Amino acid sequence: MVQLSNIMAFSGKLGSLLRQNGQFPVTSMLNSLRCMSTSTTKLFIGGLSYGTDDQSLKDAFSSFGDVTEAKIIVDRDTGRSRGFGFVNFSDDQAASSAVSAMDGQELNGRSIRGNFVASACNMVMPTLITCRNLSLR
Repeated sequence: MVQLSNIMAFSGKLGSLLRQNGQFPVTSMLNSLRCMSTSTTKLFIGGLSYGTDDQSLKDAFSSFGDVTEAKIIVDRDTGRSRGFGFVNFSDDQAASSAVSAMDGQELNGRSIRGNFVASACNMVMPTLITCRNLSLR
């Protein structure tokens, strides 16, 4: 669900885009809509033990809600864990609860960090619209 503040931000950007030369870049509008409709269900989990695998990561976070995917990122040459991964939840509330509860907790002997995944909107279109705490798709 799109929040009122996002609608207001989009409306403001739409107005300023229309005032620029009387033309409206359709691509910018579509990207703005994509940013606002993205949910906050994907978490970055850092500081993982090299012994943590996909299943143990999923098990650690499944008590907060339905985990749709848990993925440890591995080095492509060695196949060894790089010490971080991602956890996807089916709903925003579960992801929010998980990041609040698990950030700074110990998992397999290591203190882990949990954050929402940064949006591509912040990296690619910082002046178009502010999209924070959104996931990549």
